Amino acid sequence: MLREQSGQHPLEMLGEDKSGRIWVVDRQHMGKFHAKKNDVVQQIQGPASGFWSSPAYWQQKIYYAGVKSHLSMYSITDGLLFAEADFEEFKNLLLSWLHSIRVF
Repeated sequence: MLREQSGQHPLEMLGEDKSGRIWVVDRQHMGKFHAKKNDVVQQIQGPASGFWSSPAYWQQKIYYAGVKSHLSMYSITDGLLFAEADFEEFKNLLLSWLHSIRVF
């Protein structure tokens, strides 16, 4: 579950599957079958190897580790994930952390 978000769907949660899809759903509109629509807020494709774990959330960022894949970071704004993983910002964050624990 995510913290309350600005945007059209303030109460959301994330899900993922073994085929690598990431689902953003509105927690208040889950369930019930609709033949012509679904209540999925957003669906994006992550790594083709899929997910076998849960995401981590920190400072409006979502972190995923795919099977046989690297750690991916997605920004979240107005309740939507940026479809492209933000690798450059993640690399800078990781380097900053490594310097802080004096690995280099």
